[in-house]
Amino acid sequence: MKINVLKMTALLALASVSAYAGPDSKDMKMSVAPTPPPSDEGFYVAAYGGAQFATDYGNERRNLALGGGNVDVPSPTTQDDWGGAGGIKVGYNFESYDICEGFRLQPAVEGEGLYLGTTSRATSAIPLAENTSYNSAAWFVNGIVRFKFDFPVKPYIGLGVGGQYITTHSEFSPNGIPLHVTGMNGDDVDFAFQALAGFDYEVCPHWVLFTEYKFIDALGTDIKYTNVGGVSGLDYRFKPDQIQQHLITAGVKYNF
Repeated sequence: MKINVLKMTALLALASVSAYAGPDSKDMKMSVAPTPPPSDEGFYVAAYGGAQFATDYGNERRNLALGGGNVDVPSPTTQDDWGGAGGIKVGYNFESYDICEGFRLQPAVEGEGLYLGTTSRATSAIPLAENTSYNSAAWFVNGIVRFKFDFPVKPYIGLGVGGQYITTHSEFSPNGIPLHVTGMNGDDVDFAFQALAGFDYEVCPHWVLFTEYKFIDALGTDIKYTNVGGVSGLDYRFKPDQIQQHLITAGVKYNF
């Protein structure tokens, strides 16, 4: 009897030890929290160049004024040439946030200044041949949204508001009249907005190559040429409702 009690006690002790020993280490699964991505918030600077490949001069309104009278010039047919463009940006990327697994959105704000230059040729029913070069300085504050996912090329879109200082240098040649008017210079400052879309490609830490399409719309242009052809009081005005410019650019960006 005493032996049976001892055996029972030993068996209970072994069962207790087994119960508190825990599972086999081979069966244990460690739960590790995923490592958060590094912060992508911060300032950046960028420089770019490109081409202005198309321009629309709106309703192309023109008129002549002499002695208090105004005569509308029939809207001409304008053909524009390609021109150059270049600019710089200073911006700030805010922290990106998850939309779904593997896809993040990143808002940004940037200030931008750029130069644009192009030429055009116009003929009207007067008939009048007009050759004009346009040089502009534009500035914008842009809101940007970048689309970030596990792919080297990342697209973005944006909208901007600002202004454009337009200068023109024109020559006029009325058909059938031995007159060639040169030195016609004018300028105007217009409200402008832009829409843009582009792609980023990170070539190494901090350095990014990008390409961008830009649509710029300057509103309410009113450029006045005074004393046309040396005639005192004869003014010629070019005042389209808008000048719409299409650009394609490429550049480099540094993220701090």
